Amino acid sequence: LKNALAGLNATVGDQIKAQSGYASYTGANGWIGSLTFMQPGKGYMYYSANNTTHNFVYPSSLSQRVNALRAKQESQNRWQANESKFAGSMTITAIVIHSDAEIRSDQIELAAFSGNECRGTVMLQYVESLDKYMGFLMVYGENNDDISLRIFDHNANQEIAVNNVALRFATDAMHGSPNNPYQVNTGTTGITDNLWLN
Repeated sequence: LKNALAGLNATVGDQIKAQSGYASYTGANGWIGSLTFMQPGKGYMYYSANNTTHNFVYPSSLSQRVNALRAKQESQNRWQANESKFAGSMTITAIVIHSDAEIRSDQIELAAFSGNECRGTVMLQYVESLDKYMGFLMVYGENNDDISLRIFDHNANQEIAVNNVALRFATDAMHGSPNNPYQVNTGTTGITDNLWLN
């Protein structure tokens, strides 16, 4: 992604998203998120608070290598979302907090639901430049859907209660960023002790 957008004069808080992933520009740490490669022929949406016109040229020398470099991610998720049912999406860049400590594990799954329908799910991933385990959650829906969050601890094979109030879905809304992540708060019990550090 950093090579594909190298010619773009990005500003902190800019976001680029595809149908199934996104990344935010953090300044010194570059682009951070679940979208790591851009591919010719795919559609992308770019958001910037800067009113300056943005232009970039996708480097064609990289386009032939994208498929070879892109690793297939094994799906270990408990829940699945049908992203093709919805035209709109919003993003939640989150960390998970348990007993005032950030959970530091890639065995935690964060999911969004409207009622009993999964609207997006992601495993936490380690972001080395920020030394954080973050979830880059794409949420699919229609305006005004109530969105609740759920957490599943794959290490303990159990669902964990979330204390956050429901969010209201709004197309292209952005909750949290790598520099200022949305905090998902759990109860005080249920998380495997070795998954989090003070």
